[in-house]
Amino acid sequence: YEKGIPRDLWEEALENLEDPDEAILQYLRRYLPRNPDPKQKKKVIDALVRRGHGWQDIQRCLRQYGQDLEEYPEDLDG
Repeated sequence: YEKGIPRDLWEEALENLEDPDEAILQYLRRYLPRNPDPKQKKKVIDALVRRGHGWQDIQRCLRQYGQDLEEYPEDLDG
């Protein structure tokens, strides 16, 4: 909206976005060992955030992957 892109175009683009879970899970399988130390886990989470994934999506996928999130606040998005 701020860049002057017509609303119908960005709504269409948002509708065509794929669910991010598969991309996140694939990244976790590749770069996060099953028993990572906190430093390894933070490095992977930071990389996913830099790639544009939201904290809620990352958090959900980490739980699916079997990772504990006790050391992270519930909401890092805001």
